[in-house]
Amino acid sequence: MVNYMKDRSTKTESFDIRLSAKEKQGFREAADIAGLPLSAWVRERLRCIAARELQDAGKPENI
Repeated sequence: MVNYMKDRSTKTESFDIRLSAKEKQGFREAADIAGLPLSAWVRERLRCIAARELQDAGKPENI
């Protein structure tokens, strides 16, 4: 997992998504269990899934 404090200073872009209140609450609970802020938890999970899908497609994993 990425070091949250180290990774934080490199953020220059934002990404907005729409989700239900139930989804957000579930994500927040999972982030709390992982000991991460919600945005860091979502970013790390998306990064892992994207890297796997890129690898499966034979594309570079430059995430």
